[in-house]
Amino acid sequence: ISLINNINFRYFISKSKSYFINPIITETGRFVTAINNLVKLIFLIISLIIYLPTSFIIDFRFSIFFYLVCLFFSILGLYITKKTKIYSQNISSQNEKIQSEITSFINFFGYFKSTNFLKKYSKIIQDENNKLFVNEKKIEFNSIFLDTIKEPIAVILIVSIMFMQLTYFNANLSNTVVFILIIYKIILQTLTIPARIQIINSMAGGVDSINNLHKSAYKNKDKLIQNTQKIKNRLLNLESVDKISLKNVSFNYHENKILNNISTVFTNSKINAVVGKSGSGKSTLIKIILGLLSPSDGKIIFNDQE
Repeated sequence: ISLINNINFRYFISKSKSYFINPIITETGRFVTAINNLVKLIFLIISLIIYLPTSFIIDFRFSIFFYLVCLFFSILGLYITKKTKIYSQNISSQNEKIQSEITSFINFFGYFKSTNFLKKYSKIIQDENNKLFVNEKKIEFNSIFLDTIKEPIAVILIVSIMFMQLTYFNANLSNTVVFILIIYKIILQTLTIPARIQIINSMAGGVDSINNLHKSAYKNKDKLIQNTQKIKNRLLNLESVDKISLKNVSFNYHENKILNNISTVFTNSKINAVVGKSGSGKSTLIKIILGLLSPSDGKIIFNDQE
């Protein structure tokens, strides 16, 4: 909410409502989940660093061999997680679309019902939901796959270690058991890294959404502060304003000219009415007077002060 408070009004109205609603309602939870799993990943890596020297001391050759094997499977798992990141970004985009469609559905429910457009619009929302579920299923499949293969790979590697140590190298049984316990722990934690990154990447869309909102708020912050100060200065002396004069005021929105060379005077002693068809710029004119928007050309004068 504080981020949105700092966004320039012109930028605010240029975006759909769902652009701001989605990060607040949906993506914040995904962002927090990603951060929590990132912290867990860091601690996982730290514990691996602690275990590694112990295994090297017991059997350097086998340690190197099985770490390379684990590294191979980890790289394979990381490749899968890259796909997950794309699916997650698709989910965030679809969440924004769905929230926009549902907002319109609620706001214009009477219109849709009276024009027999209700079923068609419901179908549009359902189609977006179906796309969302497809991406969620893909992420779920990747998560189950990465979580399931850890144990089988670990068991196969441990059995291989025991067989080679006792059969070909005539290793001491007690040393082999200690080595296997340490290696088993390391193998599981190494193979857990892709699974943990999978969770983080499954929330990547939420992280991107929050990050984009933060960047847009920061980028538009200065203009908002300047406009807010202007509004405060005017409101402080509002009772003393007897006349608001508009001189050749124009306003362009991208390439569209909304207001063109408007000149008029509003006095405190009269009731003033702004009349025009829909889209002619009535609301834009009021927003310019309030200081929420800046005119492309022209001046606004309060009493005798611009």
